[in-house]
Amino acid sequence: MLFVYYIMIGQNAKSNNISQTFKEKTIVLDFDRVELKKASKHIVILDHLYGEILAPLDITPIRGETTGQTGSQDFSTLFKKQYKDKKVISVGWQENPDLEKIVELEPDLILMTGERKDLYEDLSEIAPTVGYL
Repeated sequence: MLFVYYIMIGQNAKSNNISQTFKEKTIVLDFDRVELKKASKHIVILDHLYGEILAPLDITPIRGETTGQTGSQDFSTLFKKQYKDKKVISVGWQENPDLEKIVELEPDLILMTGERKDLYEDLSEIAPTVGYL
């Protein structure tokens, strides 16, 4: 279901008519249900694999992303290559994302993995949060 959401945004992103063609969706997760009422324009991703999925679909409204190493502000080489012209902010190491930094970025969608399910409630208070186990 999550990938259907990506594909629909990706196909519409090319024409820049995201908000005109987006339809509300409910995404059912193992641990919650998430209502998406509008197309996302400010995404924070908590796993670099989301960037690798979103880039080929021409979905580039990413504001923040986690890094793969503790203490590093560098993104993966592939992520940097795909998003070199975008202003993406580091929100910390993916094992310990900086919730205050995420709040500052004012995301309208957070994409996470089930590995950080312990943060789901806190993240959901910031923005709709979608994840997988």
